[in-house]
Amino acid sequence: MHGFKIRKAKLSDADIISKLEIDIFKNSAWSVNNILYEIRNNSNNIFVVEENNQGIIGYIFIRIIKPEAHILNIAVAKDYRRIGVGTELFEFGIDYIKKKGCKEVFLEVKENNTAAKRLYEKFGFKKIGIRKKYYADNENALIYAVYL
Repeated sequence: MHGFKIRKAKLSDADIISKLEIDIFKNSAWSVNNILYEIRNNSNNIFVVEENNQGIIGYIFIRIIKPEAHILNIAVAKDYRRIGVGTELFEFGIDYIKKKGCKEVFLEVKENNTAAKRLYEKFGFKKIGIRKKYYADNENALIYAVYL
């Protein structure tokens, strides 16, 4: 769509991803050690980044637990929102999940994150539950799912 490149995350990306995490998620950001762990343990899971000539602009991390998949994290740098980067990452993720043979996909989203909910609903996700005070800031998480 934009000429941006999606590739598997590398250990050397962890510091940049961590900075984006803090910028985007504040108190609920993943630590560098969490990110390094997930990149290292990427056998059936996938952690990919999207980048342009400026560097990493977004990422998605998916855990596969057949027959389910869990989208644990997706984020887009503030300067690259609303131009389709999140959609590209999500499409990549859903394609990967289908290739792995998963039939259900789950994720959590902050109750007030309208833009993210809109993206997920565009891909057929529906709200199936709520986790009270799930995030570090005590905000609720909505549980979303789609059946492929």
